[in-house]
Order: sequence, then structure tokens, then C-alpha cells
Amino acid sequence: MLFNHTKTNGCWIENLTSQVVTTNFAFLPGFSITLSDPNDVTCPSDNPMQGKFRNLARRFFRSQDEQKSPPLIPSSAGFQFNPDDAVPEIFEYLRIPSFSGKHDKFVIQITSIVLFGLRKGLSEKYITDISRIFLRHKCRDRSDPSLYYKSLIHLWSLEQPAFYNLINKALAEANQDDLHLLRYIIYDYFMLFWTKAIPYYAGILYRGIHVPDEIINELYEFIGKTICFTCFTSTTKNRRRADLGGNVLFIIETISSYRQDIAGNNSNADISTISQFPEEEEVLYPPLTSFILMDIQKEKDLYVIRLTEVSGCSHMLAFFHDLNRRRTPNSVFTGLHFSYHTSSYGT
Repeated sequence: MLFNHTKTNGCWIENLTSQVVTTNFAFLPGFSITLSDPNDVTCPSDNPMQGKFRNLARRFFRSQDEQKSPPLIPSSAGFQFNPDDAVPEIFEYLRIPSFSGKHDKFVIQITSIVLFGLRKGLSEKYITDISRIFLRHKCRDRSDPSLYYKSLIHLWSLEQPAFYNLINKALAEANQDDLHLLRYIIYDYFMLFWTKAIPYYAGILYRGIHVPDEIINELYEFIGKTICFTCFTSTTKNRRRADLGGNVLFIIETISSYRQDIAGNNSNADISTISQFPEEEEVLYPPLTSFILMDIQKEKDLYVIRLTEVSGCSHMLAFFHDLNRRRTPNSVFTGLHFSYHTSSYGT
């Protein structure tokens, strides 16, 4: 194996970056990137990856002989109950990235994007487009951090390439290798909420999705209990937008403006004015924001599920900063239920 990557630091990918990055230029398997020019990202052809590039990517992700995390308890309802003897598997692999300062953080992030794309078998054009967009944001004025966070939202709201879908799929499936790479970017998305870089929204929000009937029936068991969505969750201020499709409508009562103002971070981000699609009136929640499932009502062919937000922050940020433990203490999350139903991770 070329690099012995661990689940608790980012040294291995910095070692990789050292071998493929010079001051102004990066050469990754089949890709060349001029770091000072966001338009100068090239790949060998418009064809799918050749086998040798796929094989090279696999060498970075061989299984390690180490203690495995407790298995998720299966639930056909798409929720994970957290008893005292287990934590959601995803938290075993998310830790704050370690940067030695040898390379610019953006360079390491782009390295991660390319390696992730190679590992997932994404087309060269797809990887090139994401790298070019991310690099274009890097080249902007970094004296104002809010510009960078707005760039992250811009990237998040793109439909082609659908970057948000890649991140949410990795979170929903708790894929340790995907998260190990993407955490360099996921962490920055969490800091968007932590720094209050984007205004919050207080009021009523809506989210429409499609859920199989058998899962809806099991949701009744969670009335009165605390639930968390595993992925970054998109909602809208406009009910008409949420009613455009699906058989389930979540109606979410956010925490109050007062609680948002006194909290150390925002529980959501009103991205409607900086999204690529402002007409969607989108408000974004980070993974593991807590809600109480208040009620489920049937209105013709639509199930209306009412949620009340009970947490002023996402629990996941604590896991990023839990540097002293391989496993996060279970007591913090006893009694919570976790939604990891993967059919809705793309929105």
C-alpha cells in the first residue's frame, strides 16, 4: 500500500499531495491542474477512466486491520435507535482534518475531490468540472471568509455537477472511505453554520419527499420522540415548492430568533439569496440537527408530518472536535433516533 491512511488524521493525503503538487501546479492520475488558473484543469480525454487509473485509486483504499465500529441496528423505518452499546457508524470516521501547513488547504481539498472521483468511477469530465469550480472559488479574495462560504453554497446548489448529491450519499451510507476524503470539505460546510457566516431563518419550513408506505406506517412509532436526519437537509420557506412532488410533507417549526441570536452557531442557513436557484427559497440544515416528531396526519394522498426543532446546533460538529477518543461517548446521544433512509439523500 502506498500510504497508510488512518481514520483520525489527514497525514496520508498530505503525503500524497507532496508527491503530486508543486508550487503552482498539480498532477494527479490523468489530471493536470494549474493552481493559479481556475480554467486550467485538464484530463486526458472525455472518455471514462482507463483501468490503470481505477487500479491506482484502489491502492489508496485497501482495508485496514483495525477495530471496527459497532454495526448499525437495522430498521426498515429508516431510523437508527441509539442504545447504550452503539453509536451511529458514521461518527467513527469523522474527525477534524489535520493540516501540517505544508500545503494550502485548498490544494489538499482538490486532491481529495480527484481521488474521490477516481474511486467512485466518475467520468473525467465530471471530476474536471467539480475541480474547476472549486478552484475558481479558491482564487477569489480570501480576506473575507464570508465569500468562501458563499462559494460553498454556490457549489452546493449546482445541479450539474450535483456536488451535494455526492456528499449526502456518502453521509447516508456512512461510507468510511468516502467520508475520509470528503471530510476535508464537509468540515468547511459545518463551519458555515458554526461561524454564522450565512443568516439563519426562524419560522415555518417545509420539505417534500417520497417515502414508501411501509416506512410511513413505522414512522408512527416515533411520534413524540427525537429524530435526526443524517444528511444535509434542504427545506423551503414556500409550501408550494415543497408540494411539487412526493407523498410526505414535513412541516418544521424552527427554534426562535431569540435562541438563534444567543446560540454560538446557527442551526440552519438561509441560502435563498445566494443559491443558484433563489426561487426555491431554500434553507439548509446540517446533519444531526434534532427535531421532535409531533404528529402525522393523512390529507388525501399526502402524509403531513410535523416536526419541532429542539436543538440549536448539529451534534456532528462535536464529533469533528472529539480528538481524544476513538469513539464518542454514547451518553450524549442516548434516546435519539437517526434517519438514514437513503432514498432522499439527493435533496
